[in-house]
This record gives sequence, C-alpha cells and structure tokens, in this order.
Amino acid sequence: MDIFTLVKANIRRKKGAFAGIMLFMLIISLSVTSIVSLKRNFENSITSEYDHMNSANISLNIRRDLLTDDILDEVNSHPFVKDTMVMDTLVPASYTLPNGNEGSFSLFISEFTASVDRLWKADLSGFEDNVPSPEKGEIYLPQAMSANENIAVGDTITAVFGQQEFGFKVKGFIEEPVCGSAFIPIKAAYVCKEDMDSLTDFIEQGALAYPAMKYHLYSFVYIFKADDSDLTDNRFASAINKDTPMGSYASGIMTRTDSIHYQDLLPDIILNIFLSFVIILTV
Repeated sequence: MDIFTLVKANIRRKKGAFAGIMLFMLIISLSVTSIVSLKRNFENSITSEYDHMNSANISLNIRRDLLTDDILDEVNSHPFVKDTMVMDTLVPASYTLPNGNEGSFSLFISEFTASVDRLWKADLSGFEDNVPSPEKGEIYLPQAMSANENIAVGDTITAVFGQQEFGFKVKGFIEEPVCGSAFIPIKAAYVCKEDMDSLTDFIEQGALAYPAMKYHLYSFVYIFKADDSDLTDNRFASAINKDTPMGSYASGIMTRTDSIHYQDLLPDIILNIFLSFVIILTV
C-alpha cells in the first residue's frame, strides 16, 4: 500500500512529465500499429492483383526455336502441373526513348488480348472503366516505365529489330503485376494483332537470310500448379527444373512468390526505415 501511495504522490508532483511520457508512448504505439498495418495492406493489395490476373505460379521466357512440343508435353504431363499457357512475344535488340536515350529494360512485345484489363487513368489516380485495343502503330506499356523512363501518353518509342526501326505511339500505361516492378528488368508491352503479325513476318523473313534474326522471337510460358499440390512456388519451380528441360532452355524464370516480393520490395524498405526510426526513439 505504501508503494502505491508513493507512486500516486510522485505522479501528482510530476503531472506534466507523466502526461508527456504517456502521450509519447501513445504516439509510438499508434505509429508502430500504422506501419505494420500499411505493410500488410501493401502485401494484400499486391496479392489481390495477382489473383485478379490469375497469374501463374511460374513465368518464364524462352526462345521460340528452343520451345518444342516435346518439352511442353513433358511439362504438361508432370504430376505437379495443372496447366500451361504459351504466349508469343517479340524482343527488340533495343528501344529508344522520346529523349533519344536507349531504354534500360528488356522489352517483350506481345499481341494485346482481353486479359489486359487494367489501364491507368492519365493522372494515375485509378483505372479506366475499359481498355480499348491499341490501333496500328500504338503500344501499351507497364506503368513502371512511365516513372522510371520519363515516358508520357502520346510519346513515341522506337524498337529495333535487325537493322530496322519501328516507331510506336504510347497509348497508355497498364497494370502488369508479374513484371511490373521497377526491380524486374523485363517489361511486357502490347500492340495490336496487325502490328504483331507484321513484325513477326518481318523477323521470320529476315531470319531466312540472317539466322540471328530468329533471336527476336520468344515465348512467354506460364505454368500453373496442380490444385492438390502443397509445394511452395519455389519448390514447385525446382521440381519442374529438375524433372523437365524447360528451365535449362529458358532465358529467364520467375515464380509468383518472387514477383510479389519484388513488387513489395520498395514500399517494404521505406516502411521498415520508418519502423526502425520509431523503435530508435523508444530507446
């Protein structure tokens, strides 16, 4: 009882200091709670975007001349695999930005499909209600290229195939979660069917005289894990690489888990810095 009496007396005598300490602790508690909540919200929103896109557990790119029916059959017959999806894509030797500089990403140009359904508004405040198909000479780019390479809607980028340059006007910026992070060097872009067919024909005709032209022809391969598999994405990828030759021929391979990690990396770093600062204040 004497101890409680002394504590009460001490609080009355130093009421201002006690109130300050309590306020400080309240601010620290709220700050930590807010930061942890933001970290979870970022991760949940990214995961939700992947679920919306029905993204594969493994995404890889492979030269088209190396992707045989036998390799695809071997992957599809694997007991851990539910399904695969292949999308043709074209990889320019380089591309030039509106300011004349060479782009810093590896650009993979594919035919626009209805699966591309998230188009950013001009002010990046949200998404448009629909995504119109690009016209001939137009291209959709992922939003990360807008910020990192200072590209705006209406600008023109120039892709080089062989010794030929092809200009494309930027129609808009799309949400592309799999390769959307600035930390991922591959960027997926989309053009109309007419442009895709025309470029493919140009490359295939050029490859008859210059075989190296075929190196512009690639495919994205998306591999989906079986519903009853309890493997993590990385263990699933290890199993596919071990049991099939797909990974040996691929130029790049990434799991859904790795992609989400890279998407979440920058906000996670920033929030961890704030969290560390708050913790230091309490010491």
